[in-house]
Amino acid sequence: LTPKGMRQRDQVLAKTWQWLALIKDSVMNDPHGLIEEYHKELKTITDISFKFREMGDPTDFSSRAAEKLFDYEPHKVLVGSSEAGEYDAEVARAFLQRLTPQNSLVVVTGPDVEDSQDDLDSSARDGEWQIEERYGGKYRQVRMSDSLLEKWNHPTDIDSRFSLPGLNEFIPEDVSLRCDDPDSVATFDPDIDYRKEPPKLIVDTPKLRMWHKMDRTFRVPKTSIRLQLNSPEVYRSPRAITLNRLFQKVLTDDLNS
Repeated sequence: LTPKGMRQRDQVLAKTWQWLALIKDSVMNDPHGLIEEYHKELKTITDISFKFREMGDPTDFSSRAAEKLFDYEPHKVLVGSSEAGEYDAEVARAFLQRLTPQNSLVVVTGPDVEDSQDDLDSSARDGEWQIEERYGGKYRQVRMSDSLLEKWNHPTDIDSRFSLPGLNEFIPEDVSLRCDDPDSVATFDPDIDYRKEPPKLIVDTPKLRMWHKMDRTFRVPKTSIRLQLNSPEVYRSPRAITLNRLFQKVLTDDLNS
């Protein structure tokens, strides 16, 4: 949290439990509704991700596979974390019923906690400072009041800005590869080594040049687009450079979210 957020963490925690109450209400009152559709979406995404998983760093793969042996049988190591079972409303209900303030541990850390004189409900100001035996870190702990836990567990109202997100309309239903399309202008030619083929210039104007290359090596249903915009305005001033870099980061994050 920001310094302002730390000063208002009571509100942050209250909003968190309001959000969880919204999810609980959806599962308890409509067990086969939107939450089940979320599960189906997750299952579809994990199935696609597993089928078209790309090669990664072998060291990281070995490390993750070794960790998964604690949770899966050896013959399930590769697929175990990608298997999403069928949605079970009773399991979802049982899980959410246990997700309560009474079963939670609220940890507040920060560089100014020791000197803070706040008067917040979530403060441990009444606890005695203790020293952690291994690293020498200072901490203190208290139990939340029953009244505060009850208020979090049964919020009287939920922020009107909160709502469950709609379904993801961009999850693909057809993951066939364009390079396998027999009607495509880029029909496969067995006599060509496509790994050595450079991109082809398909648009060449005074204001725009565009290259394209059909992937036939990695064979994943993915499109990569790289844009380079040249403008003297970008480097007009340090402020312009900074704003353009921020815009580029925000745009990249938005396009990949």
